[in-house]
Amino acid sequence: MYFRSDDEQRTLMSGQSLVHSLFDIHIQEIIDWHTGDYLLDTLYPNSRVCPRLDNISSEAFASEGYLSSPMQLNKQKLERDLNIIFGEGYWDWTFMIDCLMTSVCSGHGIPSGDSNSDSGEGHMSKELFTQFTAYQEFDYFYKMTFDNSFYSKLAMSNVVYTLRMRLEEAMHGDSSAMEFVLYGK
Repeated sequence: MYFRSDDEQRTLMSGQSLVHSLFDIHIQEIIDWHTGDYLLDTLYPNSRVCPRLDNISSEAFASEGYLSSPMQLNKQKLERDLNIIFGEGYWDWTFMIDCLMTSVCSGHGIPSGDSNSDSGEGHMSKELFTQFTAYQEFDYFYKMTFDNSFYSKLAMSNVVYTLRMRLEEAMHGDSSAMEFVLYGK
């Protein structure tokens, strides 16, 4: 067996919970867990490891298809609405999706934010949450699929190569082939 993840605490804990329940472990057991330094890891698209990813991302976000899309054209209004709730300069797109999705997926609902007026303005509605997540999905998938998915292919080539080698070892009956491999990010 082989277990591999980045070194983020949330990733390690998720992996440990999965392994604990998957293998029904009831005793304290030491299991080898391979980690990569998050800042230099290749389990996710990491421009610190592959600076070309930044160039591809810039090309995608400067493309006519991206700039003229309805989602991009509505971004300013969405940002204004979110600034009312979270405060201008107090949130950013990257971290807000993690915060909102963690809250919603753990059953805590949509955070309301702080109300800046008595009119009810300043509360995260289900509609605004849906618009926010739709924009995030559009933004992410546009970059990932731009130019025949070049960003995705380049970003994940090392991981896919390693997976392929492990599968080929197993298919050819290699005695060192792993029977169970878990990657976590």
